[in-house]
Amino acid sequence: MIYLDRTEDLGFHRRTVDAVLTGIRPDIVESSTWAAETLVYAKRPRTQRAPVLIRADLSAKTMGIPALAADEHKCEVSPLLR
Repeated sequence: MIYLDRTEDLGFHRRTVDAVLTGIRPDIVESSTWAAETLVYAKRPRTQRAPVLIRADLSAKTMGIPALAADEHKCEVSPLLR
């Protein structure tokens, strides 16, 4: 298990998650929409990452957390799903 300290700097947190996942090369990655912690990793070309499963938690807007709500809309649809 790898534990990452929580930070309010979500950009830094996402880059750290990307670096850790790239280093350990998992078979599959699971995360929530809540903090979009795998956002940087998921944008890597498919040949450079594992499949990413996103758990559909309640939206940050629904939960009243506007600081995270804007980031939820940064997720992009893979060209493979278009």
